[in-house]
Amino acid sequence: TVGFPYTKALLEYGNDKDVQANFVTNGMWLANVVPEFVPHPPTKIAVSLDAPTASEHNAIRRNARGFERAVKGIKALQDALPETELEVSTVFQPGKRQLLERMPRFLRGLGVGHWNVNVEIIAGVGGPSKLTRTDNTLIRDMQILHKIARDNKVQLTFDDELGHLTELILRLGITDKKFNSLRIGRLVHPEYTLRLRPNTRCS
Repeated sequence: TVGFPYTKALLEYGNDKDVQANFVTNGMWLANVVPEFVPHPPTKIAVSLDAPTASEHNAIRRNARGFERAVKGIKALQDALPETELEVSTVFQPGKRQLLERMPRFLRGLGVGHWNVNVEIIAGVGGPSKLTRTDNTLIRDMQILHKIARDNKVQLTFDDELGHLTELILRLGITDKKFNSLRIGRLVHPEYTLRLRPNTRCS
């Protein structure tokens, strides 16, 4: 999460060690810290947006100015760091497919060509306990969103950082032929991800 005093130091450390730096942020303070990125630009920055309009996103995030500030940060990044890969990250909440159907066109208009969708799967002790949607509905919704994104020339990746989505696909016995058009992404080494939180603890 950007906006903390660690940002500049982390970028300098990554540059010295020849390590790629990727940041995920809700965008609230992004425009303010863009100058810190310029000397050592990160490889990728993901900005969280959960809806294509201010009223919808701010209601979901319970933040009166979250959408406007995130969009301002995205535009500041595009101006200052055109070589840094920029993507928008969205949580796929239950019953929200129709809301997300409008995201690809919005992203295209914003000049963002990469969209990462985090499929909301509830995890219990020892792994996924249940889905927030029925299995078949979830898969169908993913396929619909993928087609809309492709039609708008936006590259959509479904985030499977914890592997729960992959487990679901295997459990349902979905064949590659039926599912191979979808992009499923997963961190190769999630244990190496550094998360900065307001209480200064790292995990």
